[in-house]
Amino acid sequence: ESDDDDDDDDDDEKEVEPDHNIADTYRPTKGEDIYGNKIDGDTSGEKKPSKYVPPHQRKKQQASGEGDQEKRRILNRLLNNALNRLSEDTLISVAQQVAQLYSSYPSQLVHELIWKNATDACVLPPMLMTGLIPVYTACIAG
Repeated sequence: ESDDDDDDDDDDEKEVEPDHNIADTYRPTKGEDIYGNKIDGDTSGEKKPSKYVPPHQRKKQQASGEGDQEKRRILNRLLNNALNRLSEDTLISVAQQVAQLYSSYPSQLVHELIWKNATDACVLPPMLMTGLIPVYTACIAG
């Protein structure tokens, strides 16, 4: 009888009370390491194989990618030319030119390049160009 009681006492000693709430313990989800960074299943660093594309279609895909870059370069140039002439006197004509760009190019691309051009012109690292901000705002507002 006493041997059985001793075994029970040993079990009580083995159970250690945690020093924190177990519910607050971080457990990484599947695909994460202990720091929360995503883990790729393929650690070799190589691209995963994609569907086979015949050579004649590869050339078309490359040409379309180059065409997008060319379109972006042309739009950026047209936008820079218009916005470089921007002043209170030329506000209406420049706003009309910018509006025409929206009909000729994808609006997301025009938005992106207008934002980049406006921030580059108005918010220079050494100073804030406060005189340009109202004119650019009026032009963008249309």
